[in-house]
Amino acid sequence: MEELPFPRHVMEEMRELLEKAHQAALHYKIATGVRCVVIDTEGNSFEPDPTEIPESCKVCSALEKTGAAGTNCRDLHLYGSYQAERFGGIYIYFCPISLIHWASPILSDGKTVGSMIAGPVTVIGTEEVVDEILRKYPSASNIRPMLTESVATVPQVSTEKAKSLAEVLMMSAGWVSGDDRPLAERRDNLDLQSRISEEIQEQKKRFSSGIEVPGYPIEKERELLAAIRGADKQSSKRILNELLGAIFFSSGGRFEIVKFRTLELLVLLSRAAMEGGADPEQSLSLNLRYIRDIDRLRDIDELSFWLGKVLNRFINLVFTFREVKHLGAIERAVRYIQLHYTEKVTLQETAEAAGLSPAYFSSIFKEEMGVSFSEYVNRLKVSYAKNLLSTTELSLAQVAGQSGFEDQSYFSRIFKRIGGVSPGRYRETGGRLPEDRHTLKDM
Repeated sequence: MEELPFPRHVMEEMRELLEKAHQAALHYKIATGVRCVVIDTEGNSFEPDPTEIPESCKVCSALEKTGAAGTNCRDLHLYGSYQAERFGGIYIYFCPISLIHWASPILSDGKTVGSMIAGPVTVIGTEEVVDEILRKYPSASNIRPMLTESVATVPQVSTEKAKSLAEVLMMSAGWVSGDDRPLAERRDNLDLQSRISEEIQEQKKRFSSGIEVPGYPIEKERELLAAIRGADKQSSKRILNELLGAIFFSSGGRFEIVKFRTLELLVLLSRAAMEGGADPEQSLSLNLRYIRDIDRLRDIDELSFWLGKVLNRFINLVFTFREVKHLGAIERAVRYIQLHYTEKVTLQETAEAAGLSPAYFSSIFKEEMGVSFSEYVNRLKVSYAKNLLSTTELSLAQVAGQSGFEDQSYFSRIFKRIGGVSPGRYRETGGRLPEDRHTLKDM
């Protein structure tokens, strides 16, 4: 009895995934016009129906008729699938006859069980491709017309479109796999290492050219903390990469120093998250856990990737707070203002009613409402004053007092700025002219 390379139930799961990938490949070809096939872990084309002959490359088929050797598509695409797994889900490559392909792995429990291969396409003209082929395989010169006809069927695309087609294939393979997080983490890690390496190289250039290289970049640290407080993920990641590059360079590669600097940075990250509105207890709990994690990190690459995940976690705390808690805080604040705006309502009292610090409340109030706290209150007061001017015979001083203004001259100034006319003129015209220039944002 033949021994199976995997348990039978695993083989069945792998086949189901490959069948699903085969369907995705068919749709990919219909949608994009680019040939797409599925291969197994040995590089063999997968067909659910064993009687079906896998679609082959027309250019390779034409070359095979001349006995041209060396195309070896099977090994090439198998290599492409290995590289796609290594580099986070996409690998774009040239075949021996200068046509472009791309690969994306199909995963089951984090392991590759096959790959989707798309191509060929070309980014140059038909005659240029044929010339390239004949330079490599001179024996095929006698079939140039046949080669030209075959190459003409290959889609010609821009490099940008080729990249986008590769991205779509990766998304398709991710959908087939059901969980492409291992590849996504690998892509993020490679991207992070690339950016940090760029920063280190920049530091080295400055050093070798005689330009003074600063020590620990305090200013970058401040920029990072400000970006975290603002829940700005893109800027935070960029600045963190620059900061890590500077730390690595200034430490001379001594890992213990880098870990010490990282420890300091952790405390600052959690503090910035709390200042941005994140829950203090949750931030401190995460901080303690991450401090314990530092001892388990073995090298700079591992630390860099880990710190990127830590940064995302703290930023998400701030972002979640803003998305979930802002609305409730602002609603409480608005209710409080509407009950007390004709009195001497203060930002301090309103912030307490909202359950936030005055400084943070002031910031998010303007962000959410589009105007400052004082402007919002003044508009409510002016709106109330307009009603009194139109419906009562109260003097201007009385209207100012009942609307929450302690000073009539200040009342007149604010009324004219917001309403466009003086209180007296507004009463004379019955409030018909001019049209109000401001409206309060609905809650």
